[in-house]
Amino acid sequence: MRKLLIVLTAGFLVFAILEVVNSETVDINALVNGSPLSGFTPVSLFLNAGTYDVTPVIGTYTAWNPWPWVSLPDYGWLNSYTYSFDLDWDPRYTISDGQKYATAIEAFNNHVNTSFTMASDGYAYFWVSDNALDDNSGGISLDVTLQNNNGNVAVPEPATLLLLGVGLIGVVGYGRKKLS
Repeated sequence: MRKLLIVLTAGFLVFAILEVVNSETVDINALVNGSPLSGFTPVSLFLNAGTYDVTPVIGTYTAWNPWPWVSLPDYGWLNSYTYSFDLDWDPRYTISDGQKYATAIEAFNNHVNTSFTMASDGYAYFWVSDNALDDNSGGISLDVTLQNNNGNVAVPEPATLLLLGVGLIGVVGYGRKKLS
């Protein structure tokens, strides 16, 4: 019985570790990942065909500022980013609420989510829309998550399998306690 418990637990843990979560974090550095039209390098992410949700997250970055100062309403922190699926950068899509904010966290708190569909496997490119990066600060971190076929975000399975494994261990432990 003990060997069976060890094998079942190890099997569940292996499944939990090997299970692929269909989510990637993209960190766009406003000092480096500017407009490819101006010769800068966007962040590239290889994705399988499917529909993806894009959500700004508090990660390495929260928001970015293309100016070395804040002077509202004209200059301030932004929550915008641009993406494309083509090396010609056309079409490209800029996601923004169109506002400037006094702080990075205020810009993050007003972020805009989006989603896109890739008809085939390929690269998606992400960048901040600015042509002069040397005075920028910050960046923006995005969670890019594959939806399942029903249009819902895919549920990570490792946690479910881990919970099941812990439950089985508890049941076996309770049974052993009752027998002794």
